[in-house]
Amino acid sequence: MMASVSQQPVFVDLQDTPMFRQTVDDLQASAKKLKDRCAGLLSGAKKYRDGLAAMTEAQQSFAASLAEFGGGSDEDSLLLGSAVMTQFVKAFRELSYALGFIHDCVEKDMIEVLQQVWLDGHLATVREEVKKYEKRCSEHESARLRHLALKKVTRRDVLERSSSELAAARVAADEARFELARHMNEVEVTKRHAFLTMVVGVVYQHLACFRQGATLLSRIEGPYSDAMAIVEHLQREGQGRQLALEDMARATREAAAAREA
Repeated sequence: MMASVSQQPVFVDLQDTPMFRQTVDDLQASAKKLKDRCAGLLSGAKKYRDGLAAMTEAQQSFAASLAEFGGGSDEDSLLLGSAVMTQFVKAFRELSYALGFIHDCVEKDMIEVLQQVWLDGHLATVREEVKKYEKRCSEHESARLRHLALKKVTRRDVLERSSSELAAARVAADEARFELARHMNEVEVTKRHAFLTMVVGVVYQHLACFRQGATLLSRIEGPYSDAMAIVEHLQREGQGRQLALEDMARATREAAAAREA
């Protein structure tokens, strides 16, 4: 059983301190690494999806060509073994459907999740919230410096307006900091189970496909054995007919030679 790694709090506190800013920097670096990981997995998943699509199409095409070759009810098809071939054609088609299910699962449960939920979702939001946080901090610092620069002789209404602007800038900076912390915390908490859940879902679909494939193969095991018995019988029969033809040819040559003598 996989060992569980204990999880420490992402943020010790939410005060605008050097520790908080260092935590933000560390989580930004972690988010960048996660973005690269997601991009790499996304690229591999797309190649796998395309390969599954090609394999599904190839298998369906093969089943169709096999059906056209010897899956009919005409005399030629019956002589080629259509009674058994039709069962094999059905099995190949059902196996292609199972591959199609894996293809759809990789597309929906992995590619779309990586692209929409993570790359364009959580990780993009964190980048935007970092920019917003930095902008609000800069605005708050500018408001603070402007307020400190006011002279003692400044009119009361100007001082009050400056104090109001400083308070609003501080509130905006606080809210931006809290919002950034929420999103970063969500990424750190969610990534511990979301990716494993995603991969487990894809693996489960493979297991379901392989089980279905095993069931299909077990169903055609009987027809396969019957077909092999028929093949062996027809081979012996064909060899006998070939030998009879050779004997007939030899007898014809000998009779012709006797007449010429």
